[in-house]
Amino acid sequence: MKRLIPILVAVAGLALAAAPNFKDVPEDHWAKEAVESLAAQGIVEGFPDGTFRGNDYVTRYQIAMLIYRLLESEPFAVQETVGAVDPEIVRELALEVAALRNELAAVHEEIQQMQAGVEAGPGMDQDTLDRLLARLELVVEFLSNTQEDLDGLKQRIFELEGQQVDLARIAHENRRQLQSLADLLAIFNDDALNLKERLVKVEEVLAGYPTRDEVQGVLDGLARDLTARVDQQLELLAKDIGALRKEVEERLEPLKDAEGTLEGVKARGGWKDAYVKSHYQVSRGAVGYDLDRGDFEAGSAVLTGDVQPYGEGYLETGATLTSWGRELAVGMRFTATPAFGFERAWAQGDGLEGELGRNVAFAYDGYVLDQSAGYPEFGVRAAILREALDLRVFAAADGLFAGAFELRPTNGVDVALGYGNLAPHSAGYARADLDAGFARVESLYLYSFERGLGGGYAWLELGQEEPTVILYARKLPDLTATELLSQEDGDERFEMDQEGLGAHLKGRLGRFLAGGFYDRYTLRGTPRVAFEGYAGFDAGLLTLTGFYATVTENGVMQATSDDGRFGTYRSALGARAELAPLVEGLDVWAEYARYPSRDAFSFFGSFDGDLGPFSARALVRYWGYEDVLKMGAYVESRPFSVWGSPSVFAGYVTARNGAGGEEDAYQIGLKSQPLEGLELAASYRGYGARGMAGPTAAAIDPLDPDYPGIYGGGTADFEFHGFSFSASYAGLRAQVDLLSGSGAVYQRFALGTDWAL
Repeated sequence: MKRLIPILVAVAGLALAAAPNFKDVPEDHWAKEAVESLAAQGIVEGFPDGTFRGNDYVTRYQIAMLIYRLLESEPFAVQETVGAVDPEIVRELALEVAALRNELAAVHEEIQQMQAGVEAGPGMDQDTLDRLLARLELVVEFLSNTQEDLDGLKQRIFELEGQQVDLARIAHENRRQLQSLADLLAIFNDDALNLKERLVKVEEVLAGYPTRDEVQGVLDGLARDLTARVDQQLELLAKDIGALRKEVEERLEPLKDAEGTLEGVKARGGWKDAYVKSHYQVSRGAVGYDLDRGDFEAGSAVLTGDVQPYGEGYLETGATLTSWGRELAVGMRFTATPAFGFERAWAQGDGLEGELGRNVAFAYDGYVLDQSAGYPEFGVRAAILREALDLRVFAAADGLFAGAFELRPTNGVDVALGYGNLAPHSAGYARADLDAGFARVESLYLYSFERGLGGGYAWLELGQEEPTVILYARKLPDLTATELLSQEDGDERFEMDQEGLGAHLKGRLGRFLAGGFYDRYTLRGTPRVAFEGYAGFDAGLLTLTGFYATVTENGVMQATSDDGRFGTYRSALGARAELAPLVEGLDVWAEYARYPSRDAFSFFGSFDGDLGPFSARALVRYWGYEDVLKMGAYVESRPFSVWGSPSVFAGYVTARNGAGGEEDAYQIGLKSQPLEGLELAASYRGYGARGMAGPTAAAIDPLDPDYPGIYGGGTADFEFHGFSFSASYAGLRAQVDLLSGSGAVYQRFALGTDWAL
């Protein structure tokens, strides 16, 4: 193709007649001299308007006239020129012409496919428009490449035009060869005409495609149509909202007249959230059994009074009363044994509280005026509770009087005073607390008017997170709970009859941690000093900590010493390794320590979480200092997808100590929900102890990880085992226990209700 077009144009240039000077031939054109020379010889002529039109196509008539003039002018010069034409070039030109035809056919087919792809018109969707634009870009790229090819061909034509002068000069030398050349040129001219016609068709086809402006117009039209539709939908939605508003207003119109009725309802008042609770239990058996030792739920162990051979129970009812927009919760409880009778009643609401009857409890401070378990005589308690001020009073039939007020003048500041009297005892207290966020202060002063003794403590905490510092000082008199009108409940920070100073420090710097405490105090007349320091490194997966602790009494080191309230100080040197929780609910540590009396190794591991279809708790612990090994587990399955949704549960705990004491607790059972709201459970459980303490009051979990044994040490041997059944439906509960052991039989039947009215 690159060789064909230049030759055709060059020959066409020879066939055009021209004047000696043509106005469309630039002065600096490289073929100007050749054109003027041929025109001067009469071989070529221009057009009547004085132009040469060197870029126009040549016709067969023009070729014939050109050859005729050449033959007439110089017949012998042509033979030399034609003889110089290479036949291989002619064959290459013929092949390029055939290739050009194939390319034009492919272009024509592509244009037809593109034309078929846009027949959708202005209603076409976005994907069709995108494909159309992509194909138009290909056509534009093709035409751009074609233009570049044409520019190159023009340059070749200009080069060949410079050789036409020599061709015209010698063309007459060989007419026969020139005639063959003329035929060949005629063929080329036909191909050129066909090419022109096909290019015209291409232009016509391309004219049917939308331009970029037309495509943009279609997109703008679609946007306008979409905007119109959205506006229409918004208009319809506004109409619907207006209709809905009108309907709501019409429905609310009748309620406007009900305002007076609502005020009347407030004036008359009413009630809501009413309920009834009841519990009755009949038990028979030997005193001494702690029935719930085999139960693995936390806090299940109860007082031995639970197994006294008589019935007990209560009936309780309550409701919330409303009046003038205010609420008042009231309730009443009756005893069922040994005879049915009134126990107590209460009311509470809008900052007011009141209660009267037997076993009415009050707790004004953990040290002083604390009857948390309930005062056994008939009493009355009243309180006014406001945001900044609380007033509390209590009076009993046997002459007890107690009162206190608490003032909160600003956020974080709390000041309280209290006084109580029950001849011959009388006591009072003053308490002040401050919470400033970074620092918290707690202080208390108590006084026995009967004994003329007073004292208290101050407690300071600095820092909300590590490092933290705790400083404390106490000077507490030797007073009993009775002298302070209190009951033993263990909520105090320090035990009575002691004085001293102490400090605790806990800090962390990156992965390094350190801390300890120092406590110098006198407890029950014996001076004591306790110290502990520790340092460790947190490696992420493992935390290693070394510690040193010592305690002395009267300057002599002791293995252990009472700290005056909740625990025991020990003298020890050792290290602890604690594993990071690789699994949620898993806790593992191990410790080695040298005590004055022995070297001891301890380890602990517990898990509380889900294991596949089961929820599980597991524990293993060896406390080397007391030589106690405790281990056990409790598992409960999720309900199975069969009738009744049954689930199973089982548990076992065992403890052994070096003195030969043993404890075992176990249970296995089945739960089911055969009907909506109906829950049934049956279990077999038991407990056995050898060389251990007898049944005592306890409120701990057999799987409590902080307690080495189940209940402790002793010499008694006892056991029990048997079945337990329970059922609940719509607030009604029933339980039956049939247990035996140690030569006696224990039975209990309990029935309870919890209904909302």
